[in-house]
Amino acid sequence: MNVKIRKYKKGYEKEIIKLWHDISVNLLENNDIYEINKEWWKWRVLENPGGFPEIYVAINENKEIVAHHMAEKFSLNSKEGKRRIYQGILSMARDKYKGLIMLKLVNDVIKETKAEGSLAYGFPNKDSEYLFWKFGWKKIGEIPVLGRPLNPLFRIFDLGNNYKSYEVKKIEKFDKKIDVFTESIKNMFRYSMSRDYKFLNWRYATNNIKYYEKRLLVRDKKISGYCIFRCCKFNNIKNGIILDIFSEDSEGFNTLLNEIIRYFLNKKMKFVSCYMINNSFFYKTLLKRGFIPLPKFLLPKKNAFVLLNGTEEMYNLKNWYVSYGDWDCV
Repeated sequence: MNVKIRKYKKGYEKEIIKLWHDISVNLLENNDIYEINKEWWKWRVLENPGGFPEIYVAINENKEIVAHHMAEKFSLNSKEGKRRIYQGILSMARDKYKGLIMLKLVNDVIKETKAEGSLAYGFPNKDSEYLFWKFGWKKIGEIPVLGRPLNPLFRIFDLGNNYKSYEVKKIEKFDKKIDVFTESIKNMFRYSMSRDYKFLNWRYATNNIKYYEKRLLVRDKKISGYCIFRCCKFNNIKNGIILDIFSEDSEGFNTLLNEIIRYFLNKKMKFVSCYMINNSFFYKTLLKRGFIPLPKFLLPKKNAFVLLNGTEEMYNLKNWYVSYGDWDCV
């Protein structure tokens, strides 16, 4: 099999987009995920605040791109300081070229990551997980998905959770003031992806493909939290998803939940869900509001969280904050 591994060159994106459509377009029928197209490429690749991703492709004897892997550049926020971290996405290959070709492809990306001493994380799907294990990625754990129905029966969990000391503001963009709050996240969680105002605006505000609801939590004219959420569809069910939610205390967290649940009820969503690790009052507050950990058979995909080049502390799931917003598909 005469296949060559090549680093990205301008113009390859046309065939990369075609490859995704040939392999994955059926996912769009019942799931509200990102479609890989020119608009997505402009936003996710060309405008990424972390810089241009590392992209490798496999090209066959007919000069067709038959496999692809991309590693986006982000920043890890921790008490030890910031550190570059890559997210592996769009690992895909035509059936004939899975196996050895994909191994070679991903190996070239990983060599660069290891050479610069950076980290890499991902949420591998069933077609790509063998690649991660082969090259030394380790599973930190399964990210719990918490959810609850949005029907009148469950409204009992929303009673008595009104706190007048907080104000919730709808915003369209984040300004630099949010950085003071997001920097403090490392005091709550040892490791999380950096969420400065440039990243938040790129991910949720200047992105013209999908619209995200954004709220600030304010008390005494100071930012005390924020949340990001939107309506979508998974397995043909109207689902409200919480991509990020942070607060300094449980009262603020409940105030944000009130805003989110009220919005989804008005939009006739059937369900609300989020990623949430059991390591803070965030998780406990969600349980008190009627959320439960969802069984795996109800989920559209596995939620394995994997890491490359981590320290011992990094392989403890309870040291992390991970949200839907850290996943590239929604």
